[in-house]
Amino acid sequence: METEKRKKAIESLNPLFTLRYSATHRNFYNLAHSLNPVKAYDLGLVKQIEVDAVVEEYAYNDAFIQVESITSQKTKVTAKLAIHIDDKNSIKKKSITVKVGDDLFKLSNKREVYRGFVVEEIDLANQSIAFTNGTVLYLNTSQGGLNDEVMKFQIERTIEEHLKKELKLNKHGIKVLSLFFIDRVANYRFYDEQGKSQKGKIAKWFEELYQKYMEKPQFNKLKERYHPNGINIEQIHNGYFSQDKKGRLKDIKRRIRRRFKRL
Repeated sequence: METEKRKKAIESLNPLFTLRYSATHRNFYNLAHSLNPVKAYDLGLVKQIEVDAVVEEYAYNDAFIQVESITSQKTKVTAKLAIHIDDKNSIKKKSITVKVGDDLFKLSNKREVYRGFVVEEIDLANQSIAFTNGTVLYLNTSQGGLNDEVMKFQIERTIEEHLKKELKLNKHGIKVLSLFFIDRVANYRFYDEQGKSQKGKIAKWFEELYQKYMEKPQFNKLKERYHPNGINIEQIHNGYFSQDKKGRLKDIKRRIRRRFKRL
């Protein structure tokens, strides 16, 4: 709706008013309401149909907390933490300074995952911070963030489930597509000093794991159907991102998306 032709087309209808619903607004005009996916989940408005835990079940929906520093002032000891706050239009990572008694639920703009995280003690000697729910974190440690091991395992489980669904559904003419959201474009594609596109760690993981599963006997039918002359892994996955004027992939602030698909 942002092009001149589209604006004129809407004006030609002589509307009394116009309401826009979208997950990808470029510009906001008289914003009436915003409901992002994370907030919708926190409020219990949506739920996942399938959940495959890659960490301990009790920690699956842990709040993200990273201890950046612990310092002593004349009258009190404080800690600097990085948490995810509800910023109306999105969830953002923010550094905050806390003292004993501070409630992360309130400081995160009432995100449910932080309920119970009230600062109980900040230990300067041991460089740690304790919360009333029993959680203890030390300087330069975190909880709730994704590390490489977790991300790679998520990709592996997705590939396995994707192939299982193909065995079940393709005979009915149903195409299976798996979609990934990633943190940085460079983790999938980056450019070397000569400006040539290179595979990032996520692309390498995908190819390694896809090859691994296609060699398993249970997926022989798929291998014979799709790869009778050998597996061409580069045709199995692809990504779409914002691009600069030279056609180079780049990050954008609002959303970065990545997908693997069967061609």
